[in-house]
Amino acid sequence: MFLRAKENLFFLAAAFELKEYYKNPEKFISSFPIFLEATCSGLQHLASMVNAINLAKYVNLLTSSKEELPLDVYRRFARGEIKFCVA
Repeated sequence: MFLRAKENLFFLAAAFELKEYYKNPEKFISSFPIFLEATCSGLQHLASMVNAINLAKYVNLLTSSKEELPLDVYRRFARGEIKFCVA
């Protein structure tokens, strides 16, 4: 499994965490880092709930390639490039 993992070192770290958890689940405290990308998270939830495809594009919910930079919706709002209204 380790050799097939997309991120070998993350897989190995998770395996060590899981091993320690099984030793004592009641007292286990994880030290595994969790990486969060929370840019525009409120707007992401809103775009998902109301199926706003145009907004979803600006809050990085749609699939993009590795070459594409994340969009900055707040800068675009400030510049007046995006007008959004929920009725």
